[in-house]
Amino acid sequence: MAGAELGWALASAADPRLRTGGGSSATASVLQILPALSRFATNRLRPLGWHLDGDGLVVDLAELKLDDFGPCAQALIEVGAVVEVDRIVVRLAHADEPVMVATRQVLDACLQLWFATRQRLRKLPPAVFLPIVFQSRLLVETAEEAVSAVIWLALNEGVHFINDHIERRAAQLPLRDSICTLADDLWLASEALATCAAAAPDQPELLGRPFRLLRGASIHARALAGDPAASEMVDGQRLAAMTDKIRMMFDSLPPCAPLPTVDLAPLAKPR
Repeated sequence: MAGAELGWALASAADPRLRTGGGSSATASVLQILPALSRFATNRLRPLGWHLDGDGLVVDLAELKLDDFGPCAQALIEVGAVVEVDRIVVRLAHADEPVMVATRQVLDACLQLWFATRQRLRKLPPAVFLPIVFQSRLLVETAEEAVSAVIWLALNEGVHFINDHIERRAAQLPLRDSICTLADDLWLASEALATCAAAAPDQPELLGRPFRLLRGASIHARALAGDPAASEMVDGQRLAAMTDKIRMMFDSLPPCAPLPTVDLAPLAKPR
C-alpha cells in the first residue's frame, strides 16, 4: 500500500466521518492530527489512539511516568501549534479520567513562553509547562489548592536556579555570564506564574508576593549583570538577601505532587 493510501486508511479508521463522506473540515482536522501525533513518540511517549470530542482532541497514552510529565506537556504544545482544536486532553489506557488538559488559550500562551525561553536559554526548564500543569491540576484540585501548588512549583524552580548560580560561582565561572543566566531563569519562573494568572483572572494570588519576588529578583540580577562596576562583594550581599527571601517563602509552603492526576507523591525539596 502506498504511503498516501496507508495514511488515508489510518485516518478513516480513526475518524468514521471520513468513511461517510465527511466535509472538508473533518478531513483537514485529521490530516493535521496524524502527523502531529508523532510529537508524542518523539517525546518518548506511546500513544495508543485518539479521537475528536466536539472541538477537542483526546489522546490515549499507554503510560505517563514522572519523568515524562514535561515531555507530555511539550508534545501538547507542539500538537496545539498545528492542530486547530479548542483543547487537548490526555488519558491513560487504564483510566477513564483525563490526566492532562490544555485549552487553546493555555496552549497558545505556553507556545509564546516556549519561544521566549528559547531566545534566552539553551535549556527548556519545567517552568515552561507550569500553565498546563496548573490547568491539569484543576481536574482534581480546588482552585485554591492548584494555585498554592503552582506557586510552590514556581518557587521550587527559583530555588533550583539560585542553587545553580551558586554552583557556577563556586566553579569560578564568569560572574556576568552566571548572573545573566540567573536573571533569565528567574524571569521564566515569574513569567510562568503570569501565564497561569492570565488563564485564571479570578486567582489574583498568582500575581502576589511570590511572583513579585521572582520577577524582582530577575530584574535585580539583570541590573547587576549590566553594571561593570558591580563587585563580587556587592553581588554576594544582594544575591544572599534575594535568595533568603525566595527560600523563606518556598519553605513556608508545603511540597506538592507535580501532577496529582497521575501521582500524589510530593516532590522532595531541594537543599
